[in-house]
Amino acid sequence: MLHKEMSLLLEEEQFHHHFQPLYNLNEKNRIGFEVLFRTNLYNNPELVFQSARTANKLYELETKSIGNAISTYSKSGKVKQNLFINVFPTTISNPLFSSFMNKIVNKNNIKSEEIIFEINESEIIFDMPLFLHGLENLKRKGFLFAIDDVGKGAASLRAIIELEPDYVKMDKYFAFNLSTSEQKQEMVKSVLTYCENTHTEFVLEGIENETDLKTAQKIGVPNGQGFLLGKPAPL
Repeated sequence: MLHKEMSLLLEEEQFHHHFQPLYNLNEKNRIGFEVLFRTNLYNNPELVFQSARTANKLYELETKSIGNAISTYSKSGKVKQNLFINVFPTTISNPLFSSFMNKIVNKNNIKSEEIIFEINESEIIFDMPLFLHGLENLKRKGFLFAIDDVGKGAASLRAIIELEPDYVKMDKYFAFNLSTSEQKQEMVKSVLTYCENTHTEFVLEGIENETDLKTAQKIGVPNGQGFLLGKPAPL
């Protein structure tokens, strides 16, 4: 059954995307969207990519998904902003990925600087030199990078140092009850200070109520994402 579902995904592209907005909290204007994979063939999007990895089809699925998402965004008529796209390290490591992305952005009249790849840390990087080589190739072409779910695990903090991302997205755990937790406020401020000193953009994920939003604004969080600001939806 899994083989049949994967075949439908890849051959007939039976998937689509929702887009969740990100906002500048000071100016209250939208700065971009995060792309979220959706399909009716699986109950959980994470299972899709696990199945694709098992079938040795992860790169094929990711490139089809990325191509579809950028095309959907390009055709939507939205004012061009940043597009945050989750991607696995093995995809970045693939020597074909850089040229693939060149073709996609040129085809859809999108600047490479408008694409921010969120590195998916659920996959272990077994060949770090190959991954870094792929990362540098994409950076030279103008593509940007984000470390996602910072604070969720120790590896994300190490990645901030070693990979020098353009964006740091702090895990939703820190937004939940931010207004009542001095410890969370201090942790957010510490990462925010690092980002300011290194000229890295900071995003707080998971903002879901007005009280936590006001606290985030009070301590200087520049950008946010969450259900309060906008839910994932088709364009």
